[in-house]
Amino acid sequence: VSKSKKQTVKDVFEYVNHRRSEGTEVFGILTNHDNMLVGTTGLINWEKKIEYQKILNLKLIKRDLNSASPPLGFGLMIGDKKAQMLGVGGEAYLYMISLIFDFLKADIIFNMAVLKYIEVISMAERVGFNKIHTLSNHIELSSGKYHGVILTMTQNEWLIKKKRFRLLLDKLKIK
Repeated sequence: VSKSKKQTVKDVFEYVNHRRSEGTEVFGILTNHDNMLVGTTGLINWEKKIEYQKILNLKLIKRDLNSASPPLGFGLMIGDKKAQMLGVGGEAYLYMISLIFDFLKADIIFNMAVLKYIEVISMAERVGFNKIHTLSNHIELSSGKYHGVILTMTQNEWLIKKKRFRLLLDKLKIK
């Protein structure tokens, strides 16, 4: 959707249906206080994606994990400026990790971030993700092609890290 025009309900439906056709499940991020939509997040099954296969072939991760769950990942977009300033993105980031590990029982989160967005990578590392590889000129955005950083976290790593976020995670509500 172009940044120069206001989004319509039809635009949102088309975006969600397009993402779902690519294998990404899309969720809305709502404020607790007034149930206002401030962003979206997507749950991605990486199992058959070229990026995941490449990392397996390079033997940078092992696929001898405990569950039958595929490698899952997520994307996050907070469009509301006020919500961004209040830190909704960081909170939603933790909730997605908890959803994947604590509710869906996945063994690994496999994510990609654009290398130039250092703040995103830094936040991921603070939470417990590990940078394992960079794919050159791999992510295509409307402004060009960018290096993609592969970030992973295992269920066992999350069990250690999540204790730091207990107060916030206790507020988690999935509707």
